[in-house]
Amino acid sequence: MKDKCVCCKRDTLYNKDTHVDFRIGYIDTAGQLCLDCYNVIYIKPLKDLKDKGSTNGLNNYSSKTKRSI
Repeated sequence: MKDKCVCCKRDTLYNKDTHVDFRIGYIDTAGQLCLDCYNVIYIKPLKDLKDKGSTNGLNNYSSKTKRSI
């Protein structure tokens, strides 16, 4: 029996007895996402951040940058 996506409720690629270490899109404390939902929720936002030049959500100022107040 296939596991259901916790977001859209569609069948995923994985059987319920497949260990989570061997799955793509398994989220601890939430459950399994289908590949479409995983892409929309996790992959696309990361790609968008990289395209905008963000560094993990941090601004581009280094700690050595001297700012006048």
